[in-house]
Amino acid sequence: MASEIGVPVQDVVKSGMSIGLVGYSRALSFLPAPYVWAVVFFFAVTIVGLDAKVVCTETVVSFLERFGDKLGRHSHLYMVLLVNFITLLLNLPFCTQGGPYMFQLVDWYLPPWSVVMIALLEIIAVMWFYGGDRVDYGLQDMIKRKMPHVIRLAAAYISPILVLMLLLISFVRYRPPKYGSYEYPEYALVIGWAIACVTVIPIPLNIVWKLAKLPGTLKQKWATLTRPSCDWGPSDSAHRLEYLEQSQTERSLADIAFYNLTGRQRYPAKRHSEALVLC
Repeated sequence: MASEIGVPVQDVVKSGMSIGLVGYSRALSFLPAPYVWAVVFFFAVTIVGLDAKVVCTETVVSFLERFGDKLGRHSHLYMVLLVNFITLLLNLPFCTQGGPYMFQLVDWYLPPWSVVMIALLEIIAVMWFYGGDRVDYGLQDMIKRKMPHVIRLAAAYISPILVLMLLLISFVRYRPPKYGSYEYPEYALVIGWAIACVTVIPIPLNIVWKLAKLPGTLKQKWATLTRPSCDWGPSDSAHRLEYLEQSQTERSLADIAFYNLTGRQRYPAKRHSEALVLC
C-alpha cells in the first residue's frame, strides 16, 4: 500500500477508524481471493460488535424489566426490541456525513474516562465493600473451591492500582480531540466532557440518595448500604440461613484487607444479629 501510494509505511494509515474501515479493507485487496477474506474479516467484526451489543443491551433490559411487569410473559423480548430500536435511532446520526466527527468526539471522551472510572468502582465494590471473603464463600458453595490466591491478589490489589494509574495517565496526557486536521471548537469539548460525566455522575448521586433515605447516623447508613441485600443468596433453604448469617457479618476495612491478602479470616467476627433477624 505504501509503494502504491508513494508514502512511507508509517504514513499509510492513521490510528482510529481508518485502521479497520480503510487500512484493513485495502490490505485485504492485495491477498489472493480478496472477496473471501473481506467477507471473513467483516463477519468477524460484526460478531465482535454483536457481542458488545448483547452485553450492553442485557444490562439495560435487566434494569428496565422491573418496570415492565404489565407487558406479560414476553416482557423480556419486548424490552430487547424497544432498547434496540431506541439505540438504533440514537446511532443514526453517526451514519451521516458528519458521523465520523461525532463518533470521534464520543470515542475520545467515553472510553478513557467513564469506562475506566466505572471499572475502578466495580473492582472496589466487589473486593472491598462486598469483600473477597464473601466472594470466596459464594464460590465455595457453588463450585466447592475458593478463588486462587493469585486471582484474589490481582483483583483486590493489582487491578485497582493498574486501573487507577491508567485513569491518572489519561488525565495527565489529555489532549483536545482532533479528526485528521480538523480541530473541534470549544463547545464540542464541553459536549465531550458532558458525555464523559453523564454515565458516571448517576453513581455518586444514587449513593447520596440512598444514604438520605436510610435512618440512623452516617456510619450506620453506610454500614447498611454496603451490606448485601437479604434477597441475595442461594434459594436452597438448607444453605440460605447459613449464607445470610455469613453475609451479615460485621467486618472492618482492615479485616477485608487481611483476607484479600492472605485468604484467611483475621479473627472470628461478630455476627450482625439485628440484620439477620430482619432477613
